[in-house]
Amino acid sequence: KGAKTTLVFEGMRCLGDATVVKLLDGAQVKADRFVCVGRLFIGEQELPAGIYGAGDLPGTLGGVGMICVGPVAESVSTWRGGSLGDWTVEANWDNGVPTNGQVAVFNSATVVNAGTVDIGSDGLTVFCGETVCIATNATFTGVGRLTKGGTGILRFENWFAPNTYVGGTELLGGALYLDG
Repeated sequence: KGAKTTLVFEGMRCLGDATVVKLLDGAQVKADRFVCVGRLFIGEQELPAGIYGAGDLPGTLGGVGMICVGPVAESVSTWRGGSLGDWTVEANWDNGVPTNGQVAVFNSATVVNAGTVDIGSDGLTVFCGETVCIATNATFTGVGRLTKGGTGILRFENWFAPNTYVGGTELLGGALYLDG
């Protein structure tokens, strides 16, 4: 509470579905990487569930990270497959393979033989804490937006066959590289 108050989230953390954050009297929140909260209010107005970056809430949300508002289990999947793995194998994620409208959170990883990643109309956000390399056999399809969030780099290597990008999908984000 208070116009000069800034709530700072450092690192990656989830505060649980029951946590309510209320920003009163011009208070701000800063996310350095990624944070999840159950409910977020700006004054008395509650934000709809979703993923928010500084550009979505200028003057209220700062930092280079993102805030997930709403049921954590339905919104975020965190990579835990190690340095090698298959993006589409559920065992590599803390909460199942990320799908339409979800956020895929990486720290540092190379995703090899990524299979087909289908991006539906609600899009998919790839959140990179550090450099994430999408290597061989990655096929991206769908109609939504693949958005790079976070401070890290999303690097697509060998961006020719067998890597393909199919059908109407927008690829958005800074610190994003297409090699090959």
